[in-house]
Amino acid sequence: MPGFIAYSRAIYLINMKAGVWINEHVPSDAKIVVNDAGAIRYFGKRHTVDLLGLNNKEIAFHQKQLTDYFNELDWLTIFSSWFPQFAEIIHKRFTSQEIFQIPQEEYTICHCPGQKKKIVFKKKE
Repeated sequence: MPGFIAYSRAIYLINMKAGVWINEHVPSDAKIVVNDAGAIRYFGKRHTVDLLGLNNKEIAFHQKQLTDYFNELDWLTIFSSWFPQFAEIIHKRFTSQEIFQIPQEEYTICHCPGQKKKIVFKKKE
């Protein structure tokens, strides 16, 4: 049971808290790009596009480029380490608004150093 508790805590700190923050701070009509549409979409209550294509057939079936979403949408909530190919776009077009993280030693779901910090970005005006 300790594993389940630790896994739940990680999801709470990284995804659920990010979703709640979005619900409280992001305009209700905003469309958000994420790397995990589950808890963030549920708790954030915003139109959410998953960059892995889990809730978007255009991405899943390569009908649309990921960079199109960086141009079209105003908010990102991602593990930036998952998308190093977009680091320049993110740096130029977005600013960090909030960070949700867990110490690596507490992230016991897997040895995935790139999954310990999720950042909410807003497009620069």
